[in-house]
Amino acid sequence: MKKLLSLGLDGGGFDIYLLPNNTVVETGSSGGILDKNEDPIKSWEHQFDTWELWWQNFTKTHGNHWIWFSPLFIDVTVKEFVQQKVNEYDCTELGNDFYKDNWNNFLNYEMNRKRGV
Repeated sequence: MKKLLSLGLDGGGFDIYLLPNNTVVETGSSGGILDKNEDPIKSWEHQFDTWELWWQNFTKTHGNHWIWFSPLFIDVTVKEFVQQKVNEYDCTELGNDFYKDNWNNFLNYEMNRKRGV
């Protein structure tokens, strides 16, 4: 199993893995910021046939707000794909330029770190 992506958000996050048969698995959890009655901890695992289907579900589920997730890890095999999606993201909603910058800063930092800059 190979980790492709890790994303976080206040109160939760998830990891995306590629299995040897090219199936993609999302595992995650959320909750627990408030007390256990108001904000119970939830965990999940979802399976997708391909990375592209996972991304399609991710952006459909979160709409234009997918950009709010903070990237924690992006594997080189999906980095170009993710960078393209970030570049295509339209920041017409007030404040979303901050989140887009966050993604770009992470992607640029990772690229520079690997080059020794």
